[in-house]
Amino acid sequence: MRKRIVKNYNIHDILTFQIVCDDGNDYLPDFNFPFSYFEVESVQDPDIILNVGPFKPNNSECDIVFRKYHIKKDYIYCREQEGLAKWQVEINGIETEEIIINFCWIHKSLRGVVAPNNFSQVVYLESLIDYILAKKGYCLLHVAAVCNDENEALLFSGRSGSSKTSAIAYSINNLEYSYLGDDKIIIKNGIAYSFLRYFGLFNHLLVSDYSKEHGTFIEKIKAAVFIMKRSHKLMSKFNIAEQGEIRSISLVDKVQGSISDLTKVSDHYDATTCSLINNNLAESLCNLNNTSDLDIPNYFFDMMCAYSYIFHNRSSFNFPETNDIIKESIPKIVEIFKIVNLKANFRTYFSELQKEHCYSRR
Repeated sequence: MRKRIVKNYNIHDILTFQIVCDDGNDYLPDFNFPFSYFEVESVQDPDIILNVGPFKPNNSECDIVFRKYHIKKDYIYCREQEGLAKWQVEINGIETEEIIINFCWIHKSLRGVVAPNNFSQVVYLESLIDYILAKKGYCLLHVAAVCNDENEALLFSGRSGSSKTSAIAYSINNLEYSYLGDDKIIIKNGIAYSFLRYFGLFNHLLVSDYSKEHGTFIEKIKAAVFIMKRSHKLMSKFNIAEQGEIRSISLVDKVQGSISDLTKVSDHYDATTCSLINNNLAESLCNLNNTSDLDIPNYFFDMMCAYSYIFHNRSSFNFPETNDIIKESIPKIVEIFKIVNLKANFRTYFSELQKEHCYSRR
């Protein structure tokens, strides 16, 4: 029997969680434990506990929904399949202060063999983090962000593949901006909080050619080799901001070509918050995982829909509440820019952005 280990995490004293799993060979620690930046020695009364390994389902006396989901008060269980991979999962305490996820592989995918703890964190744990943050009045927002030397947060919103990550990598390497997140951040009341995942992968991006397409097979192999060789040296050589006051939002259009354009549209506040809401909703409904070419369905969302089918007035993924948090968290005085073809010229874009910021401070 393998030794079980417990890993503890604290996200800005807002939310804590534990992961209990086998102490196996950890060839790709950055993939196996994507939230390693937030790891701490201990936590008290964690909001979420994720157990990865065999378990006996507590699915007696349940209603069965869609011939798949076993549901009773504060509980849901199901078996799922994606290709050749099969697993079972149950969530206890859905409407309580401590939620417990039990996850077990039945047949592992290739990713499940290489990084057996990744899938349960990306699909179930992160979705619950999003869910609990919303209950606490925070929003896990799908944007990339950095802080400038005034500790002001600059947000970049756009669909996956619009060069948001490459843009903040450029700003960190060339302008010495501080890192908040390259995929998601936490926001509340005009403040952006860092939300760091796959920290080693971002380290690789900074030392590589971030103008390249990092979703290709060759680039993924290079990233894996980098992480395996330097798994004990993944501390950053750049600044990380814990939080910053939201100063600007750049809406990035994903287009091809050599012509780039930066337009200030600060009078479009309502349209901008609507764009952030729709972008967040699209990413929530389909978890786009940086480690896979495939779009992973949001199995957690499906489970919560099935749960609310039985308990109509109870817990569900309440998007209207999240929408309100986004609107309340974005200051009406924030500067808003629309960017066409950001990837064409990072230097010109940040130069123009700095000019706009300096002008507005006068």
